[in-house]
Amino acid sequence: MEKESSNPISIQSKEWLIKALINLLKEKHYDDITVTEIADKAQLARRTFYRNFDSKEAVLNSFIQKLVSEYIEDLSKEKSLEVFDIAKVYFTFWCRHLEFLRLMDKNDLLHIILKAYNDFLPIIHKKFKGENRFEENDILEYILAFSGGGFWNMLVAWVKSGAKKTPVEMAELVNKIIGKSAFLE
Repeated sequence: MEKESSNPISIQSKEWLIKALINLLKEKHYDDITVTEIADKAQLARRTFYRNFDSKEAVLNSFIQKLVSEYIEDLSKEKSLEVFDIAKVYFTFWCRHLEFLRLMDKNDLLHIILKAYNDFLPIIHKKFKGENRFEENDILEYILAFSGGGFWNMLVAWVKSGAKKTPVEMAELVNKIIGKSAFLE
């Protein structure tokens, strides 16, 4: 778990620890990275690590939470939320973070991003569509699971194939598959 703090020194230390972990992921497998190595790479004391995080998993989750917030911000700038537009934002966002996706794939950690994405789908839906239009929450739950799974699996396939298609080409492909109905309806 990340420990909350508004202290600028703590915020800076967290950023350095996140950056250190990501840099270490370029050098070695996640399972082989220790808290001591993360702290050393960040040029911080081990106790500073534990003042800010409970584990290396918490460091990774902190970075993923920042990515989710960034994605929501990108989506909120979009004027239209038709399938094509949502897909374009989604793939453009992940194109900017392709190196991170590749690192996570190399370390068999993509599931951590998927979990965070799934956790935030209802929040994203509510933010952009207001209260759900369905009488039963079960229906919304399945719609979000279907659309989230489709987007996620296309993203993974795109990454594993070398991300050769542009975000716009991927958005066109999603639009062909899903059709004109907005996936957040």
